[in-house]
Amino acid sequence: MPNWSIAPLPPLTGAVPRQRGTGATASHAVIFMRRGADPSVWAIPMNPVAIVRCNGYEQVEDAIRPAVHLVGGMSQFVKEGQRVALKANLLAPAPPEKQVNTDPSVILAVARLVKEAGGVPFLADSPAWGTMQQVCASIGLLEPARDIGLEIVECRRTEVCHATLNGHRFTLKHSADVRAADVIVDIPKLKAHAQLGFTGATKNMYGCVPGKRKAVWHLRASKTDHHFARKLIEHYVLVKPHLVIMDAVMSMEGMGPRKGRPKFLGLVLVGSDAVAVDTVAAEILHAPQSHCLVLHAAKEMGVGVTDLEDIEVVGCPIADVAVSDFDFPFLIGTGFSPLRVLRSMWKQYRITRPGKAAEEIRELGN
Repeated sequence: MPNWSIAPLPPLTGAVPRQRGTGATASHAVIFMRRGADPSVWAIPMNPVAIVRCNGYEQVEDAIRPAVHLVGGMSQFVKEGQRVALKANLLAPAPPEKQVNTDPSVILAVARLVKEAGGVPFLADSPAWGTMQQVCASIGLLEPARDIGLEIVECRRTEVCHATLNGHRFTLKHSADVRAADVIVDIPKLKAHAQLGFTGATKNMYGCVPGKRKAVWHLRASKTDHHFARKLIEHYVLVKPHLVIMDAVMSMEGMGPRKGRPKFLGLVLVGSDAVAVDTVAAEILHAPQSHCLVLHAAKEMGVGVTDLEDIEVVGCPIADVAVSDFDFPFLIGTGFSPLRVLRSMWKQYRITRPGKAAEEIRELGN
């Protein structure tokens, strides 16, 4: 075990320091000190992932604040004047209670924390179905976002990106808007996924790929499911987030990521390594190895932390929040046929054709 002892963080309003492993809630915060170190100087553990309980979205900001505090506080990641991309999981127009998308209360809470740290947040994604305006309207986010000055950006602009990973050089097109940000905050929704097993922080960054390029990659990179998972990791390293704040208050089980059933977990997970956050999430869900395709690819490619013994879990212990009844889907494979891609493009055109977006927003607002 790492050579850490426990010491309280600088106080949060209403916070009561509590020893790690005793079930931290939104009002409990601890941090770790090297043994023998000056207790007035606090340090952040290596590869921390914070788990904090949250009984509902009306309390989510009170859970997110101490969870972020446990990994160093927002000021560790965001500095004055920096432009901060908030990459939520905004998949398709759907009411919040369906749990298809990151809950708006989570997005707004993170935006407020970023603004308090002096950053300039903007919400970025490229929905698989519909437009950003349609998705944000469906979850009731348009007006609250305007009220706090949160810009909504649809990832349409691309740039050619070159990278080398373990000696393998690759070139991909990715979101110019997200890559231009000074800081990236990943705000995924924890859900079952019928192609990959489950989707969390790492897979969420694939949503930055503009438009139907995502569907085309399902066609081009799905020689095997493992091959597609490796391609997801290549996309991930091009937009690697600085901070992850996972919405696991309500998750989705069954045939996710869009057609599953809501599942209450009552948790917020926070960390600086998306792969580590997903590793902890997989342990909480008791995810079978067959349903951890993205984590297997990350480990094979040497990206992120995939071994629990190398992750310092702070807040609630995994054993106290783990579930044994999460319903994982039957895997249907990652491959898309050319016909499926064409159908997907046609459906997206029908949803987003000129005049349709305004019509959808009016209907969703009624």
